[in-house]
Amino acid sequence: MFYSYTIFLVLFEFMNLNGDLLNNLVIRNSYVYGKLSRNISGNFTKFFTVPKRWFLHFYILGVLLSISCWVLIWHVTIQKNPIPNFVENVLSVCTLSERTSSVNRNASYIALVLYSLHVSKRLYESLFVSVFSSSRMSIFHYIVGISHYMGAFIGLISYYPGFASLDTQFKDSNGISNWQLSVGGVVILASFLQFLSLKHLADLRKTDKKKDLSAREKYHLPSEGLFAYISCPHYLTEIVVYIGIGCIFSFQHTVWNAVCIFVVTNQVQIALMTHAWYKKNFKDFPLNRKAILPLLL
Repeated sequence: MFYSYTIFLVLFEFMNLNGDLLNNLVIRNSYVYGKLSRNISGNFTKFFTVPKRWFLHFYILGVLLSISCWVLIWHVTIQKNPIPNFVENVLSVCTLSERTSSVNRNASYIALVLYSLHVSKRLYESLFVSVFSSSRMSIFHYIVGISHYMGAFIGLISYYPGFASLDTQFKDSNGISNWQLSVGGVVILASFLQFLSLKHLADLRKTDKKKDLSAREKYHLPSEGLFAYISCPHYLTEIVVYIGIGCIFSFQHTVWNAVCIFVVTNQVQIALMTHAWYKKNFKDFPLNRKAILPLLL
């Protein structure tokens, strides 16, 4: 089920890259959020959108799923108990009923640690850093966000050695490699740079937040840190986090590969649209600034 769902979303993203689909008002309203959705009005806003601050729900769910995964790993791999039937049923429905783990335990462990830390950081940012305006996002986007985090964690646990249905023994390796440590360091650095980028965006709105609530509704042209080179460093760093975890798996994790493809196509599309919005709305926009890849895109 998750594979089919991901293929649909990725195809939708690719078709959006040329912007043709987004010329359709209904599809555009279903796709964009935040500053890009400010022109959405009427019945669509009333019945088919939710507050953008509900992004918080994604990360609450992610942290709860992370905790659940670690409890399950302790239950199955440490306590040597069988996988609970309802868990096996969920994994089989969402991935495949017959699964063989193609990744070793160390890679799976590092990946889950990194992703758990990243999602926990995103929850912290949503609670204590980001300043959300009254902008909204479509129910479609909200459902995609919820299903994304569900799919990512289900994918990580479904092929974790000991959870794959066809595994006869754990796949172990000789410790954690220098390559895995290096990539892990890059993932942590990317996540930290994302934090700095989001903090800069929030600081642009915080100056008079307590005195003037309208400050929350204002959009500014960011310029500090990586924003000096690209319009959306927070999207670039998100891509690096997912690709980095894929590297730890040597791209042998089937579900995570699908997750990476979706994240890359989604973040690139939104970055291009955000970049165009900045150029349209700020006359002093730097001409040499790119959307998401310095000097390239």
